[in-house]
Amino acid sequence: MKIPMYVIFDSAAQIYNKPFGQQNDQVAIRGCDMLRNDPNTECYFNPEQFSLFKIGEYEDTTAVFTPQTHHCVIKFHEIPKRQNELFENQEDLLENLEEKKSEIEHHNIMQEVNRRKAQ
Repeated sequence: MKIPMYVIFDSAAQIYNKPFGQQNDQVAIRGCDMLRNDPNTECYFNPEQFSLFKIGEYEDTTAVFTPQTHHCVIKFHEIPKRQNELFENQEDLLENLEEKKSEIEHHNIMQEVNRRKAQ
């Protein structure tokens, strides 16, 4: 089976990263989308420095690589930046935590007031 081969070009380093195979351009772009939107990657902070290139095909039954003229599939800055859903959930949790802390403080104060009244 022929497997399309891709590389990610880093224009700041002027290097092509290790080649990898994917089923098609859309699956390769999906992988780049994950990199683009992961705050633990350089692609997240400097998307304008990264591009996905298709470089050929690999035949897995014969181990033959057939190169092709490098074709830019997508530039990372063209991939939309998504809001980090995990971060949003963390913010919601922190907000709820602060509300609960306030409720507990209020409850503790009221208990202390009632304890003093009872004395």
